[in-house]
Amino acid sequence: MTLNKLINLPQLSLAISADEEPLGFVFTEYRINASYEELPKHLIYAVISAEDKRFFSHKGFDPISLLRACWKNVKNLAIIQGGSTITQQLARVAIIRSNRRTLKRKLLELLAAIKLEKSADKKQILEAYLNAIYFGYNMFGVKTAALEYFGKDVSELDLNESAYLAGLIRGPNRYCLNKNGELGNKRKDRVLELMHKNNLISESDLVINKGRGVNAPYFCKSSLDDCPNTDCYYLDYLKKYLLENHGDVFPFTQMLVKTAFDKRCQDAITQTITEFPFYDREHKISCLILDKSNGGVKALSNGLDFSSGSFNIAVNGYLQPGSTIKPFILAQALKQGFSLESKFESKKLSMDLFGKKWEVGNFNEIYRGQISLAEALIYSDNTVYAQLIFHLNLDELKAFLKTVGIDIGLLTPALATGAISGGISPLQVAAAYTVFSNKGFYLPPTPIIELRKITGQKLFESRSSPRYVLDHTIASEIDDVLKRVTTEGTGVFTKHNVPNLRAKTGTTNTESWYVSYNEKYHLVTWVGEKPNFERHIDARDATPPRNTLSREDRSDSREKTEKAVTAKQLAERIWEYLRIKRKLGEFCEVAKAIHKLNSAQVTELEGYFMPWGKNDKVYH
Repeated sequence: MTLNKLINLPQLSLAISADEEPLGFVFTEYRINASYEELPKHLIYAVISAEDKRFFSHKGFDPISLLRACWKNVKNLAIIQGGSTITQQLARVAIIRSNRRTLKRKLLELLAAIKLEKSADKKQILEAYLNAIYFGYNMFGVKTAALEYFGKDVSELDLNESAYLAGLIRGPNRYCLNKNGELGNKRKDRVLELMHKNNLISESDLVINKGRGVNAPYFCKSSLDDCPNTDCYYLDYLKKYLLENHGDVFPFTQMLVKTAFDKRCQDAITQTITEFPFYDREHKISCLILDKSNGGVKALSNGLDFSSGSFNIAVNGYLQPGSTIKPFILAQALKQGFSLESKFESKKLSMDLFGKKWEVGNFNEIYRGQISLAEALIYSDNTVYAQLIFHLNLDELKAFLKTVGIDIGLLTPALATGAISGGISPLQVAAAYTVFSNKGFYLPPTPIIELRKITGQKLFESRSSPRYVLDHTIASEIDDVLKRVTTEGTGVFTKHNVPNLRAKTGTTNTESWYVSYNEKYHLVTWVGEKPNFERHIDARDATPPRNTLSREDRSDSREKTEKAVTAKQLAERIWEYLRIKRKLGEFCEVAKAIHKLNSAQVTELEGYFMPWGKNDKVYH
């Protein structure tokens, strides 16, 4: 078995945007591999002196070091020293992947080290070791450490810097976290002394470098931190997607990952969140944009405060959908023979459901009497849909929702008001609505356009794979109703008119949604107060008591009313930014075209750019 089959180290991959601009890095371990030829001799000597001075002569384990370690362990009645060679350390971190101090682990380490020595030569083992070893701050490999500690390639390291890095291997968190660098420099000097003792450097080299602190003696800031906070949410999603869908190549192949990321879309979200008047630390925000034609995820953000471990609501959040689920209930009703004009009475309801009192009302206690299913969707009438759901085959409804990427868990009639036992992420909601914008075809979301090796070899190319899950006539009917939501219903914007927009609002006691799309994009905005991100809630809670009804069911206070529309306000601003950018792009294209025209042609077109028209003619 070759060394490459025994040891397969995670690599650093570069993500680029749809227009091939650098976006950032994706990785599970921050590592850039170095070849043996890149390693300076003094670095090799420093590592051998610090970790395993008989490396080039032993066969995987060092009997002298092993006996010395055994004596110390027996003397102290505890395993305090391992006596591991470089080969054994490589076996531990790259094959066994365990640091537990047990006899079983030590035996496995020894056997794996012997196998490594039979499978590769010393240069290959040392190269693999220096690529595998940890240097602190989630940095793996000496090439990465050289870049982050000293801002240079590993081949450019001087003797002092090489000794410093070699000294970190034994305890990176101990030596590199010391703020004044004193402990790390003492360790560096000890490595220099060992190098001199082993006749690997001259006495003059020792005198010149000992006591001389390295330039940047401890790690401060990773170059990875240059990623804008809002873009980091996208990279977090990209990493999750690669692990779940392309585990055959990620993270073990160094790749160029071309994504669907669109900086213009991301800027529209970021600028809006920056200016959003209701945004504060008590609220969570999530926004994302999909490409309507292929399901490509063009932008997403959960606010401006990304940090390590930040929860990615857009992708991982399991939220109560509120009334955003109503169009799918309507679709199931149309499949079962109802029509958009089928009527129910809009009225306050009180009924027993699984031993609980289920009270259903409308926002601001507005009831419209006999209204159609289309009108009930336009005005988000909970009472009509609460009645409708008892006429539907719930198993078929659950199966239909699953075809559009939504697994709602235990299904109860409380789904009519958006109460479910499972949760839905904004990404799931955005993708699910493609069934209405694409005439019955569901488009699974993806952040990837293609994957290539750094050498240029294509590994994967994304192709849109729509699934036909809903009769196109039904999808078109609901699409028309969703358009009316934005012109006469709960989705009407207060300031701007966005042509050809479709939308659906959704609210609960603690969160609000605005799901919208036009001929180009799907946009989902969500605003909530400390949501519960658990995957499932108790099934008994799927039937909401009075105090957990959606905000469209109730009228409590002005403060709650304002919070109920924040997601819509957020969406309104994002759409306006998207329209401004599109208009600017269209203007630039027109300007280029006009530049090629002669004076007579320009005069003929003149009126189209004058609000009063040409020769008193008004252009529409």
